[in-house]
Amino acid sequence: MEPGGQSSARHAHSKQDEFVYILEGEFVLVTDAGRVTVGPGSCIAFPAGTGDGHHFLNETG
Repeated sequence: MEPGGQSSARHAHSKQDEFVYILEGEFVLVTDAGRVTVGPGSCIAFPAGTGDGHHFLNETG
């Protein structure tokens, strides 16, 4: 993801789970709970049907 970019529009899943593993870099994860910075080795799961909207932002240069 380019500096200043985002992974997608904020979205939720109704039928499929999503699993993300961060290999390198630092990103801001935005969910209904707020914002948190995640980095290498982070594992994040978004179960289907929760309605929790999410996306990632790259706020680094």
